[in-house]
Amino acid sequence: MEKKELTERQQYHLNYLKERYNHRSETQSKPYYLALSDWIRSEKVTNLQETEIAVIVDQFTLWVDEKSVERKY
Repeated sequence: MEKKELTERQQYHLNYLKERYNHRSETQSKPYYLALSDWIRSEKVTNLQETEIAVIVDQFTLWVDEKSVERKY
């Protein structure tokens, strides 16, 4: 996976996921899954195409992986 340029709308959704991840990581053990669940339940994804959802989830996963590496070192 590599970083991609996102549209403004995709960046909005990625920022939402990052915010939910940070919020969930304060008190929960699985913030990645909970952030995705929050995003889906918020119905923010209903106006997105499947390809956009895939790009957003890929970029979110990459961001979480980078955060995990930072914590190890």
